[in-house]
Amino acid sequence: MDVINALATFTVGHTLAEAGRTPGERADAPDLDDVAPDPERFPLLAEVTATRAGLDFAERFDRTVDFILAGYRDMRQE
Repeated sequence: MDVINALATFTVGHTLAEAGRTPGERADAPDLDDVAPDPERFPLLAEVTATRAGLDFAERFDRTVDFILAGYRDMRQE
């Protein structure tokens, strides 16, 4: 049940993030696509914003599902 709950919760959250604003998000929250982070203070975030690297939703979804399953698999082996 823990695996099912983790995957279901992740799927719902990921889908909401991909679709747009999540419930409870302030309407006046800045759109991070429109705000360039300070590269001196946040070099990694600035790089991602500029290159869009790692922002493919399908790839991130699949990779994270693999992480979740691997984590539960490792726990079972202990």
